[in-house]
Amino acid sequence: MSLRWLMAKRIGLTMVLSLAAVLAAGFFLFGYDKGPEIVYLAVSIVAAGVLMGAVAVYSLDRMLLQPVVQLREGLEFLRTKGGLGSCLNVIGKYELEELGRSLNCLLEEMADAQQELKKSEKRYKYLSFKDPLTGLYNRAFFDYEMKRINKNLEQYLPLSIISVDIDGHKLVNDTFGHTEGDRQIKYVADILAGCIRKGDTLSRIGGDEFCIILPNVSQKVANQRRENIYKAVENHNNSNPFIPLSISVGVATLNGKGKRGNVYDLYHLADDDMYYHKYNKTENVKTRVIELLLSALAEKDYASSGHIRRMVRMAGKMADRLGLDDRTKSDLLLVASIHDLGKLGVPEEILFKAGKLSRNEMSKAKKHVRIGYNMAVRTNQLAHVADYILHHHEWWDGSGYPSRMKGREIPLICRIISVLDAYDIMTLPLPYRPAKSREEALEELKRCAGTQFEPEIVEKFIEMLEEENV
Repeated sequence: MSLRWLMAKRIGLTMVLSLAAVLAAGFFLFGYDKGPEIVYLAVSIVAAGVLMGAVAVYSLDRMLLQPVVQLREGLEFLRTKGGLGSCLNVIGKYELEELGRSLNCLLEEMADAQQELKKSEKRYKYLSFKDPLTGLYNRAFFDYEMKRINKNLEQYLPLSIISVDIDGHKLVNDTFGHTEGDRQIKYVADILAGCIRKGDTLSRIGGDEFCIILPNVSQKVANQRRENIYKAVENHNNSNPFIPLSISVGVATLNGKGKRGNVYDLYHLADDDMYYHKYNKTENVKTRVIELLLSALAEKDYASSGHIRRMVRMAGKMADRLGLDDRTKSDLLLVASIHDLGKLGVPEEILFKAGKLSRNEMSKAKKHVRIGYNMAVRTNQLAHVADYILHHHEWWDGSGYPSRMKGREIPLICRIISVLDAYDIMTLPLPYRPAKSREEALEELKRCAGTQFEPEIVEKFIEMLEEENV
């Protein structure tokens, strides 16, 4: 039943009751002999009431009923067919019209909120599938893609997967910090992104692990992709020598001929192939990384002027003069070649600073012994000389670093390296001072004997230089 019919019914009933009341009152007051006049008066009053009622009904319909109906119908439309972008069409007066405007404002705000929510959902979905460091797909998307491909495997055959792992990444993280480690990951991501097609899926699936899914790619083409990746790494190392990259790459292909399989088995085969190459290279992976870092050191510091070569030559002659056994001599020669390894972790603006280092800069420069130690101790071939790298800046009087050892607490190899290193550096031109002459350097060694250097080693070294003219 509509509101209009309900109101008309109530007004009609009111008119009938009013007419009956007027007639009853007239007959009671004036008697039945005045009947025609009473009826005429009652009809006139009722006619006036009907007219007024019609006006009231019309006014109520425009001011109340019509807006209420529009509001109800509009809300019903929104509930069943419309959306938050729709508006209510309410034409009325005063409070109801204001109510319609308020509801429309509310609907507009809800529509804006819904649009923002949709944008946020898209953004969160994008972020949930993206690695924030590299911008590549992450493990979640990789798992999703693997599941999707596995459901329709036949259409992607031959299917190849390339598994990639960064060699020695933990060593870089521990030695140079996570900032350099993250930079290394970004380099690898960029290299791999440059070696794939549009339809391939490249994901970072772990800390230093990447995977490439190559639909409709044969074993031969996948192997060529591996070679392209190795070539791109080599090109990167030629132009970025600071921390050279080393990676291991595994490849596996499912052709769909003969033996059946699934995409997960294929991934494990590629991963196994990657580890096979990692652990069956001609040299230990960590050793390879250390050698690459030493090559980088030769480009970065005064080592490029022959410092390491001269250190090794003088160390061999001192070992013979001091009568060291073969094992100690071998360790001395090794330390002579790698004692400055930790300088790779010192900022270039400190190494090449023309003026005197500030206290903070000096503190950073001194960390190179700890950095070198951390690198060596994690490598089988260098771990036994890690302590010598750590302590080769200790002073005979105990005022050196990092442990303030003194006298014969300092390992013999460190005491020897300290003298050789100081002499060679003094005779080199450096950004902050000119080179000393041979005589000036020897006088400085004599002056510092007993404080910085062991007197006996200084004496033996000077004798060696005078006799053999090294």
